Amino acid sequence: MDSTDFDIGNPALRPWFDQPDAMKHVAALREAGKIDAKEEAALRQFVEEGYLVMDGAIEEPLLAPHQWRAR
Repeated sequence: MDSTDFDIGNPALRPWFDQPDAMKHVAALREAGKIDAKEEAALRQFVEEGYLVMDGAIEEPLLAPHQWRAR
């Protein structure tokens, strides 16, 4: 399976954050109380800039250099 198995030219198959109304989707999530203001800001940044920063998403001990070993 590779990218030729997907109809990437069909805009209806794009994820919500790649749709023209993505910001409306974020606003609807906020209005429905499904996300808070911080999450809304992160999702807006993701839609606009293509990335977001998730502070604290990975526990600090897992980031310690001694944890990474070549296999």
